[in-house]
Amino acid sequence: MMLTGPIVATLIRDSLTRPRAAMRAVLDLNLPAGILWQALVLVAVLGDLVVWGGLALTAEGRALLDQGGLPGPLFMGALQLALLALMAVGIDRIGRAFGGEGDFAGALAVIVWLQVVMFALQFAQLLLYLLVPPIADMLGIALFAVMFWLLSNFIAELHGFRSVGAVFGGVVITLIGVVIFLSFLLFALGVGVPGAP
Repeated sequence: MMLTGPIVATLIRDSLTRPRAAMRAVLDLNLPAGILWQALVLVAVLGDLVVWGGLALTAEGRALLDQGGLPGPLFMGALQLALLALMAVGIDRIGRAFGGEGDFAGALAVIVWLQVVMFALQFAQLLLYLLVPPIADMLGIALFAVMFWLLSNFIAELHGFRSVGAVFGGVVITLIGVVIFLSFLLFALGVGVPGAP
């Protein structure tokens, strides 16, 4: 199967209605590791653009940009790429430690595809900011929940786990650990939030 525009659109739609089946279709493409790494860099760049675009569209975001206390886009993009790669390693290693059947290439595919779906949803949110900002804010909260739901389903499909709920619990615990690690890393690099003590 070749990834044409209509097929990608169908897979994005299916990811929201039948996430495990959509993830299986992506995994069955058996994309080479080199392609997956290139795709990971691309989705990191696109994600960075969405973040900075979102900041530019909101009053709070513009205030942060005006204060100049945020790291530059290149630093944030590199940090996002590192985080996505770390997530792929975690999905692979932790999943296999609990008897999962997946591999690292599959974990990369999970992360890349999750980012593709979330990019499509976040792009829709940016358009809503231009039209109906209050609804866009509510959608942002919903997208956070959708991301965890999709990630849990995608990981369950990759590793052949039956219980999406158990995977969700593992994702939450892992995320807490990653947040703590990143907090220490940003503190060590001297990166802070403007106005914070």
